[in-house]
Amino acid sequence: MSVKILTEIQKNVIAQFYSEKTYSTSELAQQYHVSRRTIQRVLVECHVARTPRLVERKPKTITAPAVNVLTPEKQIPLQFEPELSFIQKSVQLFKQLIAKLFPTTNHNANQ
Repeated sequence: MSVKILTEIQKNVIAQFYSEKTYSTSELAQQYHVSRRTIQRVLVECHVARTPRLVERKPKTITAPAVNVLTPEKQIPLQFEPELSFIQKSVQLFKQLIAKLFPTTNHNANQ
């Protein structure tokens, strides 16, 4: 893959400056208004630097949070009217669930 943002003359100058240790990749990137990765690609293309070795990384282990699964004997039976819309059914079921989970609280105060 060749770097197309820079001319061949610019690439040769970059390679020369880098090989003579005149400038670092960061300084060259700043001077040519490109990223350090672009400079690295130019150096590989001009055979001044070799491609970096890919380091095999270990996959991250992700632990799932503990989930409280309701067993059939712990499930709360809920009732709803079939002619209601999906949102109305959802609201009704949610209110029933809250009422069964927190029976001592007055849930109708905000209605």
